[in-house]
This record gives sequence, structure tokens and C-alpha cells, in this order.
Amino acid sequence: MKTNKLDKLEKEIREEFDKCMANLNNPVSYKRGAYGIRLKQMISDFKWVLTKIEELKKE
Repeated sequence: MKTNKLDKLEKEIREEFDKCMANLNNPVSYKRGAYGIRLKQMISDFKWVLTKIEELKKE
């Protein structure tokens, strides 16, 4: 049960992570300004959450 919820959460987070990476890598991207800063912070947060999910799966 716990693993199923973690898998579902991980899938949703990875989808959002991929969207953020696509926006960041867009040639007409929002790398500057407040949106770019927030986008980079979101990517960092997603990476942190994904590592925590992996740790929980190992338990």
C-alpha cells in the first residue's frame, strides 16, 4: 500500500519535473526574472523530494 502511494506520487512529481525542465531548456525560456528563479527552485525541490521517495522505498 505504502509503495503504491509512493509510486503514484513519484510519477506525478516526475511529470511536473519534466515540464519544468522543458520550460527551463526552452530556447525562448524564462531563465531571467522571477519566473526563472522560481523554476530553478522548483527543480531543486523536485530533486530533493524524489531522493526522499527513493529513501522511503528502500525502507
